[in-house]
Amino acid sequence: MESWDRIGIALAPSLAWEGNYIAEPSVFEDTSGWRMWYRGGWTTPGVGHATADSPEGPWTKTGDPLLTGYFCPQVRKIDSTYHLFAVQSNWQSIDHYTSSDGLAWTLAQSGAVTTGTSGQWDHSALGNCYPWQDTDGNWYLYYEAGNWGTGPCWVIGVVTAPSVNGPWTKQGQVLGDANFFNAGGPCVSRLNGDLFMWFHGAYPSGLPTDICLAYGRTPLQWSAISRPSLYRLGVDEGQGMALGQVADPEVTTGGYVFYDTCADGQNNTSPGYIKAAKFSCPTGSYLGRFSYTAPVSGWSNPSRETWYVLKDGMVLLNYFVGGLSNASTATLTLPIPVAPGYTARSSCAMVIDNGVTGQDGGANASGTTLTFYRNSLWNGWSPGGQKVVQGQITYPI
Repeated sequence: MESWDRIGIALAPSLAWEGNYIAEPSVFEDTSGWRMWYRGGWTTPGVGHATADSPEGPWTKTGDPLLTGYFCPQVRKIDSTYHLFAVQSNWQSIDHYTSSDGLAWTLAQSGAVTTGTSGQWDHSALGNCYPWQDTDGNWYLYYEAGNWGTGPCWVIGVVTAPSVNGPWTKQGQVLGDANFFNAGGPCVSRLNGDLFMWFHGAYPSGLPTDICLAYGRTPLQWSAISRPSLYRLGVDEGQGMALGQVADPEVTTGGYVFYDTCADGQNNTSPGYIKAAKFSCPTGSYLGRFSYTAPVSGWSNPSRETWYVLKDGMVLLNYFVGGLSNASTATLTLPIPVAPGYTARSSCAMVIDNGVTGQDGGANASGTTLTFYRNSLWNGWSPGGQKVVQGQITYPI
């Protein structure tokens, strides 16, 4: 989930209608093989299509755009019907199309989601969307929206429906705040019952972006992990550049992620590519989430979530604790589970959810517990505010 082996460019602009820019992949394995729908073109966008025998390619493009005047395509196959959600090029509406083959599309609903009225969180523009069905059968259409002038540049919200055909009801904003000034490109999945969202985020302005990870207590309640899951790397991804982007992640079966990248995410002066990477955790080694009791002095109603995975010969334990506190000091004690075959512990760290690592305390990883001592006011927070602790512990072989 946070360690990716990069495969490289999966798809590059090569057709006249694409210009020098392709992005926003929607990928899954169909009965005939792997299929990708994507956005081509910058000022005059369209929806393209490509196929491959393997997620690692090579990918073969169909040719002409399947639809014009749309971007941010997302496709789902339900029984024998394909459903496409895409954003109109005026940025004001997400439309719903259906198809019997994923190539020829018929408009099913114009304005499945539209921008909000003036002053609302989604009043300026709509962007990437992600339709997702939870285990209870309900549908969630996550989407990014601009609220320029009233808050962060881009944020993520959700509409819900009993069916992929709607009707869709707005539930409000779920991700995007002072920690992620630009939050977009949501991709949602359950792993062993746990709920995760990959998205691109930026702080303190709209660019550059890296791919980040959030954990969901419910499909409507999300907490972002402050460190990126996949960083910009190399010139074509804008590493070290003010406008660089890795964005719009699409996580598929088999542990693959497809994402778009551009060294200039604002003016499109650099080519845009779709790249692929694979999660380095071997299949089946994800051990799941465990619950624990976290005594926290001075905290009320703490919430506790954590999970751990095998990574590069180590077990990586991620933990998340949130709660309210009126105290200026706090002590947090986390029981550390003994992973099968592992006993040693090292690399303990604590991070407050505003991204500031706790330096004014200490960590004791001896024995079976990890204790953090906070000896002064929490960085960036006032007494009584929400506090979030998250970090990682590695178990070396």
